[in-house]
Amino acid sequence: MIYLRRVPAIISSIASLASACWPSAWKKLNDPSLNAPFFIIGAPRSGNTLLRRILCASQKIHIPPENYEVGRAIMQFKQMQHMEWRLLVRSSLSAIEYHPEFHTFELENLSELAVKLYQTPKEHQNIATILDAFYRYHAQKMGKMEAKLLWGDKTPNLTFWLKEISLAFPSARYIYLLRDGADVVGSFMKSGIEQDAGQASGMLRKLPFASKLFYLPEKKSHADAEFCARRWIAANEAARKHIKKFPQESMTIRYEDLVREPEVQTKRLCGFLNIPYDEAMIGSVTHVQQLGDVATLKHHANVMKPISTDSIGKGRASLSDEARTEIRKIINPHLVASGYEPL
Repeated sequence: MIYLRRVPAIISSIASLASACWPSAWKKLNDPSLNAPFFIIGAPRSGNTLLRRILCASQKIHIPPENYEVGRAIMQFKQMQHMEWRLLVRSSLSAIEYHPEFHTFELENLSELAVKLYQTPKEHQNIATILDAFYRYHAQKMGKMEAKLLWGDKTPNLTFWLKEISLAFPSARYIYLLRDGADVVGSFMKSGIEQDAGQASGMLRKLPFASKLFYLPEKKSHADAEFCARRWIAANEAARKHIKKFPQESMTIRYEDLVREPEVQTKRLCGFLNIPYDEAMIGSVTHVQQLGDVATLKHHANVMKPISTDSIGKGRASLSDEARTEIRKIINPHLVASGYEPL
């Protein structure tokens, strides 16, 4: 069992060898004919959903609920790309449809989309085509019919799948959203999201290889702050590493700047994405109920409120003395390096 963590690397090596021996049987991962999407990356609780609300006020942009299966779908396609196209379509879409959070997309199923994808010409049979079709299909079902629609994704977990994303979408753009780590930790703990992480760690720890792949809190009652702090650190390190490789395709925006000067920062974003700025992007909330997961998840409740600076420092102030002591040594060097005050 201790060798299981090497399986992905072994499969990847076998796939590379087979691809070299039988190139005609293997499919590409990307498609240069597709318009490049964008990805909002960084740690959870950094204003990701607020930024989604702002951008989705434009009819030219669509960002669906969080899609946790994008990275795995790309990796799986890479490992299975020698298989028949119809099987690859079903496998990729099934990963999305059978995720527990699929209901937030407000789609009954993806059968209709699968049938359309079966007809894809051979030269466009790749994972990028499948994912692009899914995002556009969802946009159409939500009433966005713009011919030149630009789609994006704001799932924080995709920050750890950027290598795979860049393989499928080599021209993708990235918006790195950065927020005070102390505020993120406080917000993360208050949201209750870390409870799921703590419960999951208990199950994962039973697997002999899990400690090599995950940070696993030892005790639920005292490990919450540490888990959240390490999550913020890991996400920001992954995001910075990636945008360093793709500087022309990336921009960084601080949450604090976004809420202090929303018009200035939104105009920056529009320029980066090459879309027109609309004043409705700042104040409009009429479309929020159509964002799927926002209406069903309590930790997105603030997205319905007007943009304000009320949350700056709020999470930091909520941290107990015990939590501060627990994470101070871990997070302070990273806070200072990111331009924030240490705890």
